[in-house]
Amino acid sequence: GNTAGEGNTAGEGSAAAHVVTPADAALALRGVQLYAPLAQAVGFASLGMSIEALSYRRLFPEAMGRLLTWYQQVWPDAQELLPQLTSQLRSAIETAPSLAGLLSSVRVTGRVKTPASTLRKLLRDAEDVERVRDVLAVRVVIAPAAEAAAELAASVGGGQAMSWEEAEAVLCYGAYRQVLRLWREIPGRFKDFIAHPKPNGYQSLHTNVRLGDGRVLEVQLRSAAMHERAERGPAAHGLYKGGLDSPGALGDGTELSVTIRALRALPALPQASTFKLIDTDQSGYIERSELQDALRQAGRDASAAAVQAELALLDADGD
Repeated sequence: GNTAGEGNTAGEGSAAAHVVTPADAALALRGVQLYAPLAQAVGFASLGMSIEALSYRRLFPEAMGRLLTWYQQVWPDAQELLPQLTSQLRSAIETAPSLAGLLSSVRVTGRVKTPASTLRKLLRDAEDVERVRDVLAVRVVIAPAAEAAAELAASVGGGQAMSWEEAEAVLCYGAYRQVLRLWREIPGRFKDFIAHPKPNGYQSLHTNVRLGDGRVLEVQLRSAAMHERAERGPAAHGLYKGGLDSPGALGDGTELSVTIRALRALPALPQASTFKLIDTDQSGYIERSELQDALRQAGRDASAAAVQAELALLDADGD
């Protein structure tokens, strides 16, 4: 449907349309702070984004209406432009003479930031919408060829071996140079998380470039191993990306259990996926110790009594 039109209608409607009862506001806030992040954390990003969008429409109808209008004015062609940019960048990397024979694969993906995600960023950082530089973003994931480390070491000379990790970094910088051959980098926007990883181990190169028409594109580059760690290892941050900055934001253990039960009740959600949140040994059963660890990590009461209460909530069929 015409989402921008819907947003404008919400922003320009009668005063009654803006009335949000305390119960509505509480439910919308819970959607933003708990349900949407949890849905994303268990692998259902589209569900989480839908919950977040509906919640923000309820909480900030006028702001969402204006933001949707801005999207229509500035990025009306975002979905059509994205595959063109990813194809252009992939071709530039694959045909670069300096990278010839050194890469086994080059994967370039992209995404258009949703209006709800942009609003979350604006609320969090108190920025003007014109300063949002990641509405359109592409990510490059490269895998070195089997002999890449040896070939790079030989090209450098000196008889010193090069580790696989060093080769990955060199190739990421090489791919980054191809980005600069295509587009003009915005000064001060380059961030090297490969040489200087984040505390959680996250590694990647980030930058912003200007397209030919002046609009801004975000680019991230990393190796396949770095990407795996970012998505599944210690550097994974599904809950943070969904809006939870700290375990305490999950609320009390009871609400977490009720949420898990609600998610399990959805026909499209396999129960096994949700159980993985707590069933760490993948036995198919939630043990007391596993639930106690989950409560403790959430910063909540992990006493024997609390664990028993949570088990009663989770064990809906009494088995």
